[in-house]
Amino acid sequence: MEEVTGHEKISAFFKKVISRGSLSHAYCFVGPQSVGKKHLAKYLGAELLGVSFAKLSTQPDFVIVEQEYSDSQEKTNKDITVKQIRELRSFLSQSAYLGKYKIAIIDNAEKMNAEAANALLKILEEPSKNTILFLITANETMLPSTVVSRSQVFYFAPVSGHSLEDWLQKIDTKLDKDELIKLSLGSPGKIINWLEDSEKFLTYKKEVERFNKLIGKTFFEKLKIIEDVFVSSEDNVKVKENWQNILALWRLLVRDSELLKNNLADLAVHKNLEQLTVEESLAIEEKILQAQDLLNKNINPRLLIENILLILP
Repeated sequence: MEEVTGHEKISAFFKKVISRGSLSHAYCFVGPQSVGKKHLAKYLGAELLGVSFAKLSTQPDFVIVEQEYSDSQEKTNKDITVKQIRELRSFLSQSAYLGKYKIAIIDNAEKMNAEAANALLKILEEPSKNTILFLITANETMLPSTVVSRSQVFYFAPVSGHSLEDWLQKIDTKLDKDELIKLSLGSPGKIINWLEDSEKFLTYKKEVERFNKLIGKTFFEKLKIIEDVFVSSEDNVKVKENWQNILALWRLLVRDSELLKNNLADLAVHKNLEQLTVEESLAIEEKILQAQDLLNKNINPRLLIENILLILP
């Protein structure tokens, strides 16, 4: 699915600068997960290299830098390392095989450790000719200001329902398109993920049901309901990533529960939920936000989740 959905103003900007040959060396794409940041960067990369989107990954002048899986430790590294950025610098310093550009994407750029970020800064301070670097992040404040200041920053907003509807009209699927649009919250990447694997869509809806079942239960009943989430991969990075996704969904469900309680169902994404008072929802959201922050600091996920369960009514 190479078509770019939404982000018309950003796409128009790049069309203009590409036609003028006035591209910068580095761009920072900021926005929610799955909103289309990396997809647009790859689309631009394919256009600049003169290849199809499908063949981009095989091109010698293109590379994606991201957290690597360690075969020896059998888990995903928690950081993008300085070794990876030094290899990127070597890649960018070489002449382009196709005689055009050397293009790199750093996905989840905020995952760079301090050494890696310093090494990247050297690349940005002394960029090689005809090189384009895209930094992809959900939060640019987690990147060093020196890195951000040397990049042209673009903020990606959720895609409108109208744009998603026009796009989905061209796609054949048995899934409910209206439901896909509503639950995606303007993130076409989520829809693509669900279209490619409908089981993930069912898992999302089961997670909504799971949260709803937690309300009104005893602490030990709540633990039993979520126990299978803890019995999962030993890959700590993937475990934390999974819990971050779950907690983000819980925040949305808490908000929707409060809206339903206050007779604002039209504003809620999910309708069939147990209702929470303003006081309850504020307390729960505070605990969720705290847990999301502490997850990034290597605090035991189980302890954080149990603290949330304790205050769920």
